[in-house]
Amino acid sequence: MINKKVDTFFVGPRKSATTWIYDFLMSRIPYKLSKSKKEIFYFDKFNQKSLLWYENHFTNKQSIDFAPGYFGNEDVIRRIHDYNPNAKIIITLREPVKRYCSDFNHHVKHGHISELSSLENSFKTVSSLYSQSQYIKYVSCWKKTFSDNQVKVVYFEDFVTNKMAFIDDLLCFLNLELEYDHKLLEKKPVNKASYSRFPMLSKKLNHLTLFFKRCGLDSILNIMKRIGIKKILYSERKSPLVYEEEDLLTIKVNLNNEANTYEKRNY
Repeated sequence: MINKKVDTFFVGPRKSATTWIYDFLMSRIPYKLSKSKKEIFYFDKFNQKSLLWYENHFTNKQSIDFAPGYFGNEDVIRRIHDYNPNAKIIITLREPVKRYCSDFNHHVKHGHISELSSLENSFKTVSSLYSQSQYIKYVSCWKKTFSDNQVKVVYFEDFVTNKMAFIDDLLCFLNLELEYDHKLLEKKPVNKASYSRFPMLSKKLNHLTLFFKRCGLDSILNIMKRIGIKKILYSERKSPLVYEEEDLLTIKVNLNNEANTYEKRNY
């Protein structure tokens, strides 16, 4: 068990390189991250559980919680501040239209949305897709709740352009001195585009996974990983989803203000 509160949170939003960052840090400093999985979901899905349950996922004085789903949730922002008002918050942003489309693909992959669903209708049917793209509102909310020097905003495009500078900037914010082989930064991105061979089964498996997590049955999840359930259910997508131009236009119109602000990086 850790000796003090979790003090660093990567809060997303989704599809902005958080898994790549987690895997990189896990390969270098595994004792500072959650022991068994990237996301614990304590402050959104499992906040009724005890702090002891949550903190037992970590093993060191300095601990980092990765939870890209936290970004667009005001209740979560408040709960994290109540838990540790001195925490460091890292927000990883990505061009909002591209992030939205990538997140839509993610929902399709896991069977939450049918491949036949339109991108346009997803604004109405999957509220988290939009909330995760509301950078102006939620970056401001994080910064108002925590102090400016506690919140670090980084950009996916900087990650793509210069991974070394991106990682060094993060390590500086985290006050971590870490030697690493720069060749590691050139590894292929995680989370390759894929699709579910059995969408309904994938959706039920996601519900079952949450049930196992809620019951503390991580050992069963680890067995499922070793068996390779994901490889059975999912296949790498050979070509990206093709969107109707009208659907893309709707997303661009709805996120126009976000896109303009993002271009200026005015947060």
